[in-house]
Amino acid sequence: MKDPLITSRRGLLLMIVCILCGFVGFLLSLAAEAARSDVTWLMVTGGSGNGTHQCFYTRSGKTSFTYAIVAFFMLTIAMLAEHAFILRSLSSDRPPALSSWTTVDFSRSSVISTLTWKACALFVTTWIAFAVAEVLLVIGIGIESGNLSDWKALRYKCVVVKEGLFVAAGIFGLVTVFLAAGLYMTALRAQRFHQNEQQNPNSHQRSREGGGRDSSSSIAQTETSTASV
Repeated sequence: MKDPLITSRRGLLLMIVCILCGFVGFLLSLAAEAARSDVTWLMVTGGSGNGTHQCFYTRSGKTSFTYAIVAFFMLTIAMLAEHAFILRSLSSDRPPALSSWTTVDFSRSSVISTLTWKACALFVTTWIAFAVAEVLLVIGIGIESGNLSDWKALRYKCVVVKEGLFVAAGIFGLVTVFLAAGLYMTALRAQRFHQNEQQNPNSHQRSREGGGRDSSSSIAQTETSTASV
């Protein structure tokens, strides 16, 4: 029988590639932080003797801008690829046994409920971390784009990226890919649970019947001992 898409080697390889993309994005964010622009302020004296404060950038924003752009797209590609693969796998590999599950089977419903809540929590936190990382990168990209050219010219206002912004973006990006990997592992566990249910559809029924027979026999033994007394 053909393995489900989510348990295939292709799925595992895709998850590894996405995690590597997250690592590369994190390293690029650190590089963007190291290459971000800085500002020097000067007192410029005019002909009348009055001085004004002016500033200029100590380096061009092209390097930091480029690193941040690449990190932004790598994180976006990794995030969309992971979630698209997981959603496609779940939609194509959904077993027909799901329709036969009832709330009477408490052992099954508890496992399904746990996996469902875990998947939902991972899904929400993954997108929150991804949104924070992308917003921080967009802010940094927007600021660095203001001094791509003529960065040595004196200005009355110089805007720079706050220290640690790119580092925070890289950390949130790294957290994003690991949370997405956790979501994949949860979906993989759910798929394996479904496969076990398909291969042994009567295992839970037999265990419940066995438990019922044991209870009946114990009750009968108790009644027999009471009658003999």
